[in-house]
Amino acid sequence: EYRKKLNELEDQYDNALKNLDNYIDQFARIDLSEVSAEEQRILDMVQEGQIDEAVKAYEALDISGKLRQARETVKALDEGIEKLEDKKAQELQTIKDLKEKQQREIATLKLAGGKENFNEIARILKENALADTTDIDAVWEYADFATDQCEFKEAERFYLICLNGSKDNILQAALQNDLGILYTDLNDYAKAEEFYLNALENYTQLFSQSPDAYRENLANTQNNLGILYSDLHDYAKAEEFYLKALENQTLLFSQNPNAYRADLAMTQNSLGCLYYDLHDYTKAEEYYLKALENRTLLFSQNQDAYRADLAMTQNSLGSLYYDLHDYTKAEEYYLKALENKTQMFSQNPDAYRADLANTLYNLGIFYAILENYTKADEFYLNALENYTQLFSQNPDAYRADLAMTQNLLGLLYYNLNNYAKAEEYYLKALENRTLLFSQNLLGLLYYKLNNYAKAEEYYLKALENYTQMFSKNPNAYRAKLVTTLNTLAYSYANQNKFDKAIETIDRAIALIPEEADCYDSKGEILLMKGDEQEAVKMWQKVMELDPDFLSKHDGETTLHKQLKTKGLITE
Repeated sequence: EYRKKLNELEDQYDNALKNLDNYIDQFARIDLSEVSAEEQRILDMVQEGQIDEAVKAYEALDISGKLRQARETVKALDEGIEKLEDKKAQELQTIKDLKEKQQREIATLKLAGGKENFNEIARILKENALADTTDIDAVWEYADFATDQCEFKEAERFYLICLNGSKDNILQAALQNDLGILYTDLNDYAKAEEFYLNALENYTQLFSQSPDAYRENLANTQNNLGILYSDLHDYAKAEEFYLKALENQTLLFSQNPNAYRADLAMTQNSLGCLYYDLHDYTKAEEYYLKALENRTLLFSQNQDAYRADLAMTQNSLGSLYYDLHDYTKAEEYYLKALENKTQMFSQNPDAYRADLANTLYNLGIFYAILENYTKADEFYLNALENYTQLFSQNPDAYRADLAMTQNLLGLLYYNLNNYAKAEEYYLKALENRTLLFSQNLLGLLYYKLNNYAKAEEYYLKALENYTQMFSKNPNAYRAKLVTTLNTLAYSYANQNKFDKAIETIDRAIALIPEEADCYDSKGEILLMKGDEQEAVKMWQKVMELDPDFLSKHDGETTLHKQLKTKGLITE
């Protein structure tokens, strides 16, 4: 019995040692700084050997009961979460349904047109954007709408919110392209180029990985860079990017004409504009007519969507045929453009007032050239009314357009021998646009009034400004500088300052040595001076440079007529 009892005690001892080892192992892993004060007191009992007291203390904590309660709470929360997820799914569906209804509301507001309705669209979209600026689609939609409404600063703010919140290369490239368009509209060409080139880099990389997926995006950015460099008069770069865009657009069009006709037409129209600026009228006409064909077809399918694009090409063709002296075709296309722009203006005056004013302005020039001064006066005054309103809303953006229209009204009244009215509009233009054209025209007015000293004063002011602008951008201002030098030379000649006159016209010739008009002017001045032999030499130079010179000047120039009258040349 003794041995039996001893063995039982030894077994109990061994088990106690094992439990102690387990206890030591388990509690060695506990960070005592994290246990509650209540449990710390129990652990202290264990370390002091008060095991029974420690057990009772743990029993008093009712750990099992609390654990059971916690499990029941978690189960109840799981059930609650499941119900909340169902509720969330329902609300998300409600949001989706309401968004679709809102889009239909916006479409209806657009259809209704008018400033009040477009303001309401702006309010709705801005509210959506500000409700959650991490919702890129909503923020982007409002930025696009603000751009369409020419609210460029508002658009810039929300585009940048999108860009800063996006880490996706695809989205970033699209946003960089949109910001390039925005800064082009703001005439901030340095920023526009920066964003376009960033977009081009991203799209080129994406295109190398998946040509079919990103050819369209790449082509659009190439076209936009073409537009940018055209505005900067860097025509070589502009042509390079336009032709790259055209190559991609043509391939896309061949695969899916309906989907890519609009993009192809855009690139064709851009190339037409480029060649028009380069005076390559044959190529300009070719691309404009291709764009017209595609845009006419698109317009027949959806008038509201493509009316603006069609009007743009019609207006461009009007300008082209005007320069080609095909006035019948020019009038035809100008009036077609006017009809479309008037329709757009009636639906949304704020968005299309500038486009309408531009076409009215072009028609004013057109009828002035045809010496239909009544119609010219009508269109100029309509253009002036619209530019005056645009100027009151945004002086910096429309000061130049307002001044140019005032200038041309001055020129119109000048041609009607209404010199008082001509002077009134020239001085208004000069007030708005201290530089450039207005100074030239005031010079011309005072020249006509035989006030050569005043004419010289304004010509010299214009010359100073054109010289400065020419130094920064020779391609853009060479022709204007030459025109100013030419008119200043005549002013000197009429004051018998022949040395100054010849020095001035020689400066013009040095800028454009292949320009026959400058030699014709020099010959006329030499004839005024009495140097008939040198005048004949100038006429010979004119014929050498341009055998068709007379046909471009309605068959006669002052120099040619005077030389014939004096018997110095024959037909």
